[in-house]
Amino acid sequence: LAMSIMAAPAGWALDRLGVRPVLLGGIIFSAAGYAAASLAQERLWLAAAMAVAGAGVGSSTIVPGIAIITRRHPRRRGAALGVFLGAAVMAGAPG
Repeated sequence: LAMSIMAAPAGWALDRLGVRPVLLGGIIFSAAGYAAASLAQERLWLAAAMAVAGAGVGSSTIVPGIAIITRRHPRRRGAALGVFLGAAVMAGAPG
């Protein structure tokens, strides 16, 4: 849920701040959220920490990845997006 909610703000931040700051912020939020989740002693704190991690993942994976591909590979945009999203789906498939 947090990943989906973060998509629109991440897109806005990409336009305003650029790719690197958004990716770095997403990585920091992901790491902080997972670190906090590993220390959580109550379900509420675990849920809050996972929301922070989800917001970080949403800011540092699919949304910025699509923005980078569409800006850097305009001639082969369709193929690049297909490979990127296909790899994302494959990575999430149970093995």
